[in-house]
Amino acid sequence: MGDTAGAQQYSTEELRTAVETAHMLERRVAAHAHGTEGIKAAVRAGVDSDGREFGLLVAAGLTPMQAIVAGTGTAAKLLGWEKDVGSIAPALRRHRGRQRRPAPGHPRA
Repeated sequence: MGDTAGAQQYSTEELRTAVETAHMLERRVAAHAHGTEGIKAAVRAGVDSDGREFGLLVAAGLTPMQAIVAGTGTAAKLLGWEKDVGSIAPALRRHRGRQRRPAPGHPRA
């Protein structure tokens, strides 16, 4: 345990207790784990998401579109917000009561 990069900040038991408490309150848990042992501890504790940035997802092998979906639609679903955010589907636009307009200079503008 320590403050250096890659060092696990919380014990597996502390993580497990935090995750169990959050889940008991119907909350989800995201972690930004570093280092192999910290990542393993987060997974063992039941953390719902790692919350990584798009570039890391692509570097890990996802296509850019898969990374975008992971950061939008999948993230919205993880949070239970998929009815309100995470998509630009026509039904969702109607649900929000907004009409999307093409940006100035777009051929359909």
